[in-house]
Amino acid sequence: MKAAICCSVRFRDLIAETMRQMEAAGIEPLFPNIAPPADKDPLDLIPEHFAALHEADAVYLLLPEGKAGSGVTLEFGYALGLGKPVYLSQSTGQAELDALAAGIVPPDLLEQLHD
Repeated sequence: MKAAICCSVRFRDLIAETMRQMEAAGIEPLFPNIAPPADKDPLDLIPEHFAALHEADAVYLLLPEGKAGSGVTLEFGYALGLGKPVYLSQSTGQAELDALAAGIVPPDLLEQLHD
């Protein structure tokens, strides 16, 4: 199973840890530009994330402090439009977003994504 991770890149350490947790749970994590070249325009990273959403079997929104920024919210909607199940690491605190998710799966229970 492949799961795309959506999270603000400013949380690189948390993303890297979540990727290790996914691998330990037998899930192939997709986050294509965790360490982009310094000279790369941030807008050039967006198509790489959309490609990962297409490739993924599921999408995992990693939400530090329950917050989904505009980029993560955009990826959430895009993934739903592709028909992908989207899981949240925790509630967003926004009922309209939480209702669209396939479930809430904390990072320490990522093996549940196989269910």
